[in-house]
Amino acid sequence: MPGPTPTRDGTQPPALGARTWWVVVVVGLVGQLAWTIENMYLNLFVYERISPDPAVIAAMVAISAVAATVAAMLVGAWSDRVGAR
Repeated sequence: MPGPTPTRDGTQPPALGARTWWVVVVVGLVGQLAWTIENMYLNLFVYERISPDPAVIAAMVAISAVAATVAAMLVGAWSDRVGAR
């Protein structure tokens, strides 16, 4: 299996440190927690308190999926801009 891809100047990129991995894991866990709250508890709340119509829940889930997709693209582009190249 080949090693990491060299940078443009031919050097190897630095290995990710423990702090970086810790941040990646924590952000991933927070994202999973938010996803669980949205897909389990928010749907039940909407059904019981706002409207028992499944179309309302479907619209809410669809809108959140679109928002997540757009946010992922924007944050990805932003991180590419501010990150070290």
